[in-house]
Amino acid sequence: MLDVIKQVGGNTDIPTNIFGKKGYGAGGGFIVDCQKWIKSWEKFRPILELNYDTIASQNKLIGWSDCLAQLVIMAGGYEVVQNPQMVQTWYHERPDLYPNYTDWRDYEIADYVKDIEIIKSL
Repeated sequence: MLDVIKQVGGNTDIPTNIFGKKGYGAGGGFIVDCQKWIKSWEKFRPILELNYDTIASQNKLIGWSDCLAQLVIMAGGYEVVQNPQMVQTWYHERPDLYPNYTDWRDYEIADYVKDIEIIKSL
């Protein structure tokens, strides 16, 4: 994916998360500057339309709406910043990626909370 972004002169500097790892920054949601996103979309859309099937066959993340939004912003040359107070509830399953993770309740934003009883108790 970064090769495609690089070919259009976009920003390929992937955000660093709170654990010091570079990678996917949208994390289940995003806040964008709408004017920058629209400019980026107009630049990236024709390329995406022509190459979507090829990209999708190589990388399943392209189908995730929050990933696509991040790629569009990057294609426009804009920076993606990850909120240091956002985590996902499954991080405890990957201590190799998130070594300092404690509990999702220790952060301001928790994505991927699926248990209805937990949601009701919040």
